Amino acid sequence: MKDEVIIFIDKNNEIRIFSSICPHFGGEIYFDYKKDLLRCKWHDWKFSKVDGKCTSFNIKGQLKDYSFDVKPNNLKEFRFNIIDDKIYLDING
Repeated sequence: MKDEVIIFIDKNNEIRIFSSICPHFGGEIYFDYKKDLLRCKWHDWKFSKVDGKCTSFNIKGQLKDYSFDVKPNNLKEFRFNIIDDKIYLDING
């Protein structure tokens, strides 16, 4: 497996596994327990803990009024199995 992952247990005691690399610029993703969401350490982009969808992002500075959409990528989510109290990542699914 070539991906780096983050594994965490959220406030609902749900195990979650996502890519730990921000799709914006490659920053490290961490789980913010106080806000119960995923964040990028570099530019503070926020991602849903449920599906990895980018929920907000910061744009530094002013942009001219151009006709374009900013559509950030989501974090890759991974499936897993729990067997004998151990978490196994499903790299095929």
